[in-house]
Formats: sequence, structure tokens, C-alpha cells
Amino acid sequence: MKTLLKLLIILSFMAGGPALALQSDAETTPHVTARLIADQTAITPGGKINVALHLKIIPGWHTYWQNPGDSGLPTEIEWGLPQGTQVSQIQWPAPKVIEEAGNLTIFGYHDDVYLISSLAIPESYTASSVPIETKVNWLVCEEICIPENVSLKMNIPVQQDPLASSFEETFKLVRQQIPTPVDWRASFYEDGTTLNLLIERPLDLEPISDKPQYFYPITEELVNYSPSQTKGTTPDGIKLTQQKSDYFNNNTKDFTIVVKEGNSFYELTASKKRNNTIVLTTPSTASSPVSVPNLPLGQALLFAFIGGLILNLMPCVFPILSIKILSYCNKAGKQTRHIREEGLVFTAGVIVSFLVIAGLLIALRSGGEALGWGFQLQSPGFVSALIYILFFLGLSLSGLVMFGTSLMGIGSHLTQKKGHAGAFFTGVLATIVATPCTAPFMGPAMGYALTQPAAISTLVFAVLGLGMAFPYLLLTWFPHLLKYLPKPGAWMDVFKQFMAFPIYLTVVWLLWVLNQQVDSFGLGLVLLGLVLIAFASWIASITKKRK
Repeated sequence: MKTLLKLLIILSFMAGGPALALQSDAETTPHVTARLIADQTAITPGGKINVALHLKIIPGWHTYWQNPGDSGLPTEIEWGLPQGTQVSQIQWPAPKVIEEAGNLTIFGYHDDVYLISSLAIPESYTASSVPIETKVNWLVCEEICIPENVSLKMNIPVQQDPLASSFEETFKLVRQQIPTPVDWRASFYEDGTTLNLLIERPLDLEPISDKPQYFYPITEELVNYSPSQTKGTTPDGIKLTQQKSDYFNNNTKDFTIVVKEGNSFYELTASKKRNNTIVLTTPSTASSPVSVPNLPLGQALLFAFIGGLILNLMPCVFPILSIKILSYCNKAGKQTRHIREEGLVFTAGVIVSFLVIAGLLIALRSGGEALGWGFQLQSPGFVSALIYILFFLGLSLSGLVMFGTSLMGIGSHLTQKKGHAGAFFTGVLATIVATPCTAPFMGPAMGYALTQPAAISTLVFAVLGLGMAFPYLLLTWFPHLLKYLPKPGAWMDVFKQFMAFPIYLTVVWLLWVLNQQVDSFGLGLVLLGLVLIAFASWIASITKKRK
């Protein structure tokens, strides 16, 4: 009897035991763990299999949907597959509405996200497995954004009659979040600054979030995402309204959106309507659309100014501007006119730099990019250049190389012309190294600026620069305040050398950022460049001593 019972247990386990898992090894970055999983244990010749990229994101951080909203970049998968293998586009689950500081509205994912693609092989495929190689790139953000990437590999066996893998239930749950394409009749028209979407179907849409949010636009640059959406009814269905984007293309013939009805998501295309006579018959109780994000211009400018002031205390900026204060200590007792001129030139350097950043953001947004403050850090070339500049500056502060002190406005031997040039480029450098940092009050101001016309955006950035330069402008315009600074002395040189170490720590942080963007070879080249800078500085110091 016991033998029979054991036999029955073994047979039941063989018949209904746990399914096999088909997955890649996991690769982990500082913020995300990534792997590939499949919904079957194998693929048949002429058949297909669903493969999902699983990203497990650390708490508080997020990645982006195919349309990131006000800022961000979608996750990208580069596939390396055998010849004849076909792969579909990513099937994106509906995103979450993520509210960032400053009325920025983005579409993305927290915690876990599964991005499904379908792979198919021809009937003539004869190999015993399908090797998959992928390179995955994503942007993960909290208060700052870090580009990261991994390489993932997986072998899919080729067999007849494959079984469902242990991830089958996961795929079922994910598919419930993937919008279903539908052919509902939908149209749109423009009404001044408003975009109106008409869906000829008796939908009962509930807000997707508390904002409220009724639809996600897949097509970018259609609407300003921050102003509230509204819903009403028409004789044939519903009308959804939101403020039109400043970058809306008037030649747009159709666009694609995702809507939610009940627990299901649907994807539909709206075509441009010729007749704009349909009117709203039953107003929604939701708040009416606003013409600008919920922040008055005066308040945005005040927040920009205060944010600029606080930016001076951020670890990115403080070491450099501390040296600027030291130079003011040295100038106590000099001509008031010269001190004021240098303060104005320094302020001009900061404001001009902020205006250049504003111009780049506006130009890139006009070209369809969705970028925000600190977007430069998404470029490995920019990060590498900043690493070299700060490392060289650190060597200068440490006294290991004397070239470049005019940049910081240090030394009584400089002529007035050089001093002005040094003051200007100190402002430029301070702004460049400020871009990785975000100070309190900056978020609302930046969010406001990035959703406004070019003139207002430029004004907000200029006021932000003025706030950053204001303490130093105040010191130079009222030279009697310099008497409250410490008297010049040997302590200044010691303090200058000490402030090199925060600079070196910033270089280490930037190297960490660069490591998320490039492979080990690229990182090695940048590190080799640092060694060459140190070597050249050593040669220069020996040459100078011999003279």
C-alpha cells in the first residue's frame, strides 16, 4: 500500500509538476535589475514565442513609457538574432502618471515593468536553439536622471510541442495592461490653444489618476501634459479636451492615444476633423482646462531666483564659488569701480550660460526631443569633457599646476583685462558644473519654464542665473560688505587646496555616471586621459622649476 502511494505521488508530480522557467541571467545596475523571460519552454520551427524584458526598479526611481511626457527617454532594446528571425515592436503596458516637482507630468513605471516582444522563426530553421543577444538602454530618474544599459543573452530551444513556462501567469497579467487596438471612430480638431478629441462610442471613462487623466497620447508633442484634461459627452459619444502643445504640428493628420474603460486599456487613432461644429452637451464636473501650468509667472520667477540662490550651496557648485569668495577677500581695499565691474562680468557669465542652456532646450524641444534640466549629462561626450575640466581645476587648486588660475580670478599679478575674463569664465564654469544639481524651488520654476513659449522660458532661465550670481554681485556692488570677510593671509592658500577634494569627489561621481553610459573600454580611455593630464601637469611643473 505504501509503495502504491509513493508511485501515485511520483506520477502526479510528473503530470502536474512545476513548469520550467526559460530566462536569461539577471544583470544589475545601481538602480535596475534586468533579465529576459519567455512564456514558453521552447519554440517550434515556423512558430513564435513571447519574450519580455523585465526591469525591477529600486524604490523611488522610475523609467519611461514610449511617450515619456514632459521629460525623459523610452527604454530601447537592440536585438541580435539569427538570420531569418523576426521580432515585433515592444508591446508597452499602459504607464502610470508620475507627477514630478514643478508641474512636470511624465508617463512611466515604478517597481516592476515587463516589455513584451514576439519572436518568430521560419519553418526552415534547422538549428537546435535560437541564440538571443540584446543591448538594453534606459533612463532611470529620481531627482536626477542616470542613463544605464546592460547586455542580456538567452538561448531558446527549438522543439516540437513546447510547454508553457513558469512565467505564463506573469505574461497573462502583463497582457491585461497592454492596450488593445480598436477601430472606434475618433476625430480631433483644434480650438485656439485647445485640442479636442471626439470618440463616437458611449464610453464611461473614469480618470486614470487624480489629475484627472483620461487618455495617454502615444504621439508626442500633441498636448501640454500638465494642464488638466476634461471629459464631456456629445450626441455620438464623448469629448476629451486638453491644452494643445506649443510644438503641435498644424499639418498633423492623425495621432494615436490610449484610453481606459473599466479595467481595460484601448489604443485608437484619431483623424483630423474638417467640421469643428460639434459642441459639448454635458459638461464634466472636472476642472476646466487652464491656459498655462498651475503657477503664476511672478511666482515662477520668484522660485527661479530663490532656486538660483540655493544652488550656490549645492555640492556641485560650492567648491568653485568658495574660491571666488577667496578672490574677493584679496580684493578688499581695491578700487570700487574695478570690483563692481568684475561682479557684473561674473554675473554676465552666469546669465549668458543659463541662456545658452535655455536656447538648447528650446531648440531640442522644437525638434521633438523631451529634455529637462541637466540633459547634458545624457551625453557621454559632455560628461567626459566635464570630468577633464574639473580634474584639471582640482590639480590647479592643489597647486600642482598653475595654468588656469586666471579662470578663477585668483592672484594679484593678473591684469584687469585678464581678471574680467577670469570672472566671466568663472561664471560659465559654475553654471556648467551646476547642471547635475537641482536646488529647492528650482523644480516648480523649471517645470513652468519647460511648458511655456520660448520668451517666457528664456526669462525664467535668466532669473535663475541672476539668483545664482546675486550673492557675488551684492558683495561687489557694496564693497563695504567685504570687511566682514576674513582678512587675506596664508589660510587662503590652505583653504584653496582643501577645496580641491570636493572637486575630486565630483570627478568620481561623474565617472560613475559615465560608467552607466559607456563600456569598459570607453571608461578606460577617459581614465587614461586623466593620467595624461596629471603627467602633462607634472612635466609642466618640472619645466617651470628649471627655468
